[in-house]
Amino acid sequence: MSSNSQFIGELRTSRFKYFDVKTNKLAFKSRPVLIVGCEKEVGPCDFTVLPVSTISNPANIIPDFDIFISMQEFPTLNLSRDSYCRTSKVSTVHSKDVGTKKIATLKDIYPELYHEIQTKFNLFSNSLF
Repeated sequence: MSSNSQFIGELRTSRFKYFDVKTNKLAFKSRPVLIVGCEKEVGPCDFTVLPVSTISNPANIIPDFDIFISMQEFPTLNLSRDSYCRTSKVSTVHSKDVGTKKIATLKDIYPELYHEIQTKFNLFSNSLF
């Protein structure tokens, strides 16, 4: 049986719930996430993730914690648009809601970017409480 910790550092898609104002109902969308932790070593569990998303309104960028990921600078990630890794927007998703196809292993192909994300995430985490 494979270890859940093998997913740490991987960029995958995950299913997220959101409120659709057009239909006035809850809906789901798939979005890329960076897996940064797992609840237990084997079996279904919760993953701790950081969203990778576009930020259309520049006023919503948090300079200390949002890391710009350029499609041009990081082409192997196959992102459809320039995005940000949002290190202060930590989420928990169940492993069943994480896509089976790996987009990339960020820690292996872009170790400097991965280290920057780790550093900013630790800075954010240390600012809590």
